[in-house]
Amino acid sequence: VFVTEDKLVAVRDPFGFRPLVMGRRSNGAVVFASETCALDLIEATYEREVYPGEVLVVDKDGVKSQCLMTRPESSKQCIFEHIYFSLPNSIVFGRSVYESRHVFGEILATESPVECDVVIAVPDS
Repeated sequence: VFVTEDKLVAVRDPFGFRPLVMGRRSNGAVVFASETCALDLIEATYEREVYPGEVLVVDKDGVKSQCLMTRPESSKQCIFEHIYFSLPNSIVFGRSVYESRHVFGEILATESPVECDVVIAVPDS
């Protein structure tokens, strides 16, 4: 994401490796973030995910979308977004981070069972 004197430009990598979402504030301002929870902090409404390889140009006339390259048949999403990078209250790659981590825990418990009373997260590790 970068800003010129009269434009805001957002570009997502062609494989969609890292997330990028677009939102809008109540005053009409268009905003971009890597996580949906960032939109909540500034009271913006989620509009959509920026497509892999898409360039969005925001100016006084609105939002214009350009795809400068052909979209790959499959995306190459960074697995660490759901495991480590993103906050649990975000939606990343169209899926709840909290739900992903819950499923990961279920799989881990099935594949590597241990006797325990409590399982906790290790925040900011």
